Amino acid sequence: MKPSREVICFPEKDSKKRFVLGKPGKRNLLCVGINPNTADGERLDPTSRNVEKIALNNGYDGWILVNLYPRRTKKVAFLETKPDRKLFWENLKLIQSLVSKNQFKFNKIWLAWGNDIDAQHLTYLKDSAYHLCTTLQEFDLDFVSVGTNNSGHPTHPSPQALAQKFGKKSKDVKFTYFDARNYTEKIRKAIKVNSKIRIDNIDS
Repeated sequence: MKPSREVICFPEKDSKKRFVLGKPGKRNLLCVGINPNTADGERLDPTSRNVEKIALNNGYDGWILVNLYPRRTKKVAFLETKPDRKLFWENLKLIQSLVSKNQFKFNKIWLAWGNDIDAQHLTYLKDSAYHLCTTLQEFDLDFVSVGTNNSGHPTHPSPQALAQKFGKKSKDVKFTYFDARNYTEKIRKAIKVNSKIRIDNIDS
């Protein structure tokens, strides 16, 4: 299988945020990371290149990468302590729309945000994971990961994270089932998420 050549990026040129990055093909995979770094429509970064390689290894010639929060930073630790609420809900609403409109015909959602979601000053990342997974479960898609860390979080596709978990075989990993329902229930209990809030209410 050969990857698609056309890279899509939305917004196309924005150094502050990125909602979507991908190379659509005939069979597409949705990957959910934690937050965007430098990749854009002109060049991929190491993490997005790994997303492409792993997608191909698992039978997908196209992929779309989104994140729990769309703010660009070189490190998750650099994210703002208090999120831009409009940006937060706009991001979740866009991801929901990508799946519901079925333009890319996803059949799997690859969760891939790693342990940085545990940062104590960034609890909104877990809030995002809860609302995202809870809403996407309604579309009857399979949730997968490339394994989980000791903390139970789905492994991030950065070169460092993959090398630590898989060594020299990091580019040949296969997807395994991820229990999103159990995972989100643990988040709800841990941070007392208001489960009544829905992504449809963008002003929540």
